[in-house]
Amino acid sequence: MATIPQAECDGVGVFYPYGLSKRWADLGRRDRLYAFSSRRISREELRRNPSGHVLLARASMVPDLRRVNLTGASAIWSMWSGYLQEESTRRLRDFLAAAGLPLVPIHTSGHAAPADLKRLVEALRPKRVIPIHTGHPDHYAGLFARAVVLSDRQTLRL
Repeated sequence: MATIPQAECDGVGVFYPYGLSKRWADLGRRDRLYAFSSRRISREELRRNPSGHVLLARASMVPDLRRVNLTGASAIWSMWSGYLQEESTRRLRDFLAAAGLPLVPIHTSGHAAPADLKRLVEALRPKRVIPIHTGHPDHYAGLFARAVVLSDRQTLRL
């Protein structure tokens, strides 16, 4: 069965962002800094070989990304595209725009968009649609005629 590569996996390198490294040091967790030192990828290495890496990046890493040669790079957004409209992503969006890096949305988070859920329900025609693992279960009543919205720990007898 396929798994998500982890820092311990062969062929996976680890880039330590400055902010995270400083926080671990300040918290007395230098052990975290050295845990993957044999797999460490430096900013210098990223500068020398920018096309040879795939880097998981967060908005908090923008200061580090400014110090790396990203010529010819692309950013892949693998979460719900609606998050791109939120204030929390402004720093990352602004950086990508200023650096001239294209942002390619590829939804891979495992959460389905409402349009995809509608297609699934239309295809399967279930007797009931019970929303789980959602921040907005109340929205389902408007999406599906057969939606049954339960409260936490509420039992439904089938």
